[in-house]
Amino acid sequence: MKKNGGRSFRLLRTVLLSALAFAFLSACSLTNMVAERFKPTFTPMLDPITPTPDQQNCAWTWAYGDGSPEFDAAVSADLEAQGMRGYVVSSSFGENNSCDNSFAMMSLDVVAEIVVEQLSDPAALQNSADALSASLQENLSVSGVPNLGNVTLTFVTADSQTCFWDFDSGQCAE
Repeated sequence: MKKNGGRSFRLLRTVLLSALAFAFLSACSLTNMVAERFKPTFTPMLDPITPTPDQQNCAWTWAYGDGSPEFDAAVSADLEAQGMRGYVVSSSFGENNSCDNSFAMMSLDVVAEIVVEQLSDPAALQNSADALSASLQENLSVSGVPNLGNVTLTFVTADSQTCFWDFDSGQCAE
């Protein structure tokens, strides 16, 4: 009797597990059918990358653009003529027009790095910063951009010590 009861239990367990597996697989199949039935459809726009708004809804958005290689070269040459080594890189700042995708430049941002012998001579750093500022103003017309924007100046020594110059205070920023 025990042997038969053990077989009945195993048979019942197998039937229940099979029914459970069948119910699970049926539910998965039903879920897939429902998901496929209500699947959203994609309708591509004519040009999804560059939508063309009507002229009444044009907008201007802030944007960055290319700098002026001619300006960079002129300022670099000016600094070199004054005995300073370093580099100057510019980028423009302005606005994009959403209707005609035009870019209107407002200012020229500048990043400059000047090599110095030491950072402990504030007068020499101030003189170099003043020379850079004068050169930037003198050569701005070369860029074709009407205004000078943000200017970031870093002094660097041969052993890679750096000083980020604060034009307002006339000293290295902390």
